[in-house]
Amino acid sequence: MKKNMNRWINVCFVLSATALGVSQAIAANDVHSVVLEKEYINQQSSAQFWQETVEHSSASEVDRQRYIKPAKFRLIQLELDQLKHHLNQTVTASTDLVNERAASVDLSIPLPNGGYETFVVAPNQVLPAELAARYPGIKTFSGTSAETKNTRIVLDYTSQGFHAMVTSEKYGTFYIDPYESGNTRTYISYFKKDYHKTKDLRLIEETLTHSDSQLNNAPSFRSGRSGFGTSDMYPLRTYRLAIATTYEYSRFHGGTKQSVMSAVATTINRVNEIYERDLAIRLQLIPTTDQLFSLDVNDYYTNNRSDLMQGESQIVIDKVIGQQGYDVGHLFSATGGGSALIGSVCTRGKGSGVSGLGMPMGDAFDIDIVAHEIGHQFGAEHTHNTGCNRVSYNAVEPGSGSTIMGYAGVCGPNVQVNSDAMFHSYSIGNVRHFMDRGYGSGCGTSEMSLNTPPVVRAGPDVTIPKETPFVLTGSATDTEDQASLTYSWEQIDRGDLVARPTANQVTGPTFRAKLPTVSPTRYLPNLDAIINNQSPTWEVLSSVARSYKFRLVARDNNAESPQVSWDERVITVDGTAGPFVVSEPNTKINWLPGSTQTVRWQVAGTHLPPVSVSLVNILLSLDGGKTYPHSLATNAPNTGKAEVVLPNSISNTARIKVEAVDNIFFDISNVDFSISEGLGLNQAPEFTSVAPVNATSGTAYHYQVSANDVDSPEIRFRAKTKPAWLSFDASTLVLSGTPTDADIGSHQVILQVSDSQIVTSQTFQITVTGSATQTCGTVEPWSASQVYVTGDQVSYGNKTFEARWWTKGQQPDVSKVDSDWKLIDPCQP
Repeated sequence: MKKNMNRWINVCFVLSATALGVSQAIAANDVHSVVLEKEYINQQSSAQFWQETVEHSSASEVDRQRYIKPAKFRLIQLELDQLKHHLNQTVTASTDLVNERAASVDLSIPLPNGGYETFVVAPNQVLPAELAARYPGIKTFSGTSAETKNTRIVLDYTSQGFHAMVTSEKYGTFYIDPYESGNTRTYISYFKKDYHKTKDLRLIEETLTHSDSQLNNAPSFRSGRSGFGTSDMYPLRTYRLAIATTYEYSRFHGGTKQSVMSAVATTINRVNEIYERDLAIRLQLIPTTDQLFSLDVNDYYTNNRSDLMQGESQIVIDKVIGQQGYDVGHLFSATGGGSALIGSVCTRGKGSGVSGLGMPMGDAFDIDIVAHEIGHQFGAEHTHNTGCNRVSYNAVEPGSGSTIMGYAGVCGPNVQVNSDAMFHSYSIGNVRHFMDRGYGSGCGTSEMSLNTPPVVRAGPDVTIPKETPFVLTGSATDTEDQASLTYSWEQIDRGDLVARPTANQVTGPTFRAKLPTVSPTRYLPNLDAIINNQSPTWEVLSSVARSYKFRLVARDNNAESPQVSWDERVITVDGTAGPFVVSEPNTKINWLPGSTQTVRWQVAGTHLPPVSVSLVNILLSLDGGKTYPHSLATNAPNTGKAEVVLPNSISNTARIKVEAVDNIFFDISNVDFSISEGLGLNQAPEFTSVAPVNATSGTAYHYQVSANDVDSPEIRFRAKTKPAWLSFDASTLVLSGTPTDADIGSHQVILQVSDSQIVTSQTFQITVTGSATQTCGTVEPWSASQVYVTGDQVSYGNKTFEARWWTKGQQPDVSKVDSDWKLIDPCQP
């Protein structure tokens, strides 16, 4: 049987009858009373602690700062005292009576896109009992959705207000944070995708060194092999964490031990959510960590120098706490970037880690920096395949990478601007090796559990044709947590440094990692890209012979002792066969319901060895290629042609998919076609004259667009997306405006035409260039020793260039592939 215990089970508070609103206190030996009280608590869980509000300002709020500014968010007000009272009812009068039902409450959380979801939450021990007793106003909690166990939450209330982080396949990651500093009543609920890190994170220059333990074990340490991810159980291990802070960090968060402890608790609570789920690691603050908070401007640390602060952190923590008083130590700063001694936990260098950011709070700090740098201390190496601090034997993510140990948003070309809240399985393998065979096994405490890891089956190795989409599907079984399993398919190929994947690349990663989902299936490239005939930058099909190695990674999301396991399969690309392509239907034709039609495809040598596919299935979609409920042919000969009978269905968004039998490759017809009787079928309106047209700074811009609809004279237009300087007159269909020098660059325009039933969109770019007389003005000349970040402009060779991402020493030259620079305009220096 599965061990059923609460997280942080040894935390206990006295719950009075008054707090519960009942007539008599719970007797320490009355289990029945505890259950009754639990039922009462959950009846109160729907109480409205939250209410909608709008942005406003007042004289009392003039000095408050808004540090977290998502592009979109939901603004709500919270009755914090009522919420605290509700959460404090999660504890009981005696640890003998604590069980899952009695020590948790239901809590409604406002979703960023409206509505609420109920979570079952219980207290955890980011702060141990001794430290929690000194800071009674700080409480941390964790839990899962009442609907889906793989939707997880961590939350806290502190002197800085309420904070929550939710990780979910359904929603992605979203946060609830105070709207502004000092305001504990008003909050924002926002998706991570709508919050982009500030510019100063891209200024980070990370300093890394290796501990002796890692260097001595380097050959075997570099594996992320399945030996560290199959069906072995990894017990949850708790490490004692010493957090020190610089004066600048402390000042940013209020300058008192209470305010600093509040900020530290929020960050570590969020970091723990990922560490427990992916690494089976729990970090618990040491009882004396507040002795390491610097409140004096004359502290010990060299601000702005993370490389120096790494050693200074070690000295200070050892002096104040002592080597025996902690397992891993880390310094929080407000500047200086990141620095860490790799594989140093449990060693003499275990306090050598620094995380710094000008705004040391929120997702960019907690996940992109703190989780990353502490990950180094636990032996995790970089996974990205760009030139910045690249680790060749670990570079399994294309470009900047997108997982925690990559450089998302830090070193271009960037897959995305923030790290996803997950560790790549290669990073998990690094950490497991360090904890099993490195110094990481020398400290910390393990909690044994009867929870077993998922048993994963990735599927057989196969050979596929070049330049042809394919789909990976596997399976996993879990005795205790089948319903909460989530999956991710991850490529683990290492190779040469190729920052942006190419189709002729014979080694290395060409497919990005993605957040786990509830489906063990992944389309490559993603299904939307296939349907829309796109070639994603970070999911590149090979045009040459090569092999891919993929892992199916399964997480059980268990609340007590999370387990992660994986299985691997090899996909070989035949450089001779392919591409396998559906060729008919491939236009906007109309077929009659119930009629017999011919489907054609290009076999392209797929019937021959080594691909050797002799049979195909032919499927019909009625929703534009998303689902295929109709099978038109099963086990049809792979000859390139088949006669099929259509169902008696009506659709104007039909697609055909031809898929290999006993293999994983397929193709989908490129264009929606219609199935109808031919009468009354509404045809989509179409644009007839839209093309990218350039504009010049300071010169009036004018462009006429037009569209028609063969069966509807009443059509309407609108501009869905356009730059601020450009206006669109829907009555005359004219785009007009006068750009300024500030508008120089490329601007996306999305126009839409509708006949009230079907909307057609047209996307194009308008590039604004400078006038011929424009000068470089005050734009500084390029310097080989200067660090430039995204948006910085320089003059070089009588031209103005703008940095595309972080760069140093790379002279402006747009003729190079993946140049660090883009040309703005010729000018006179």
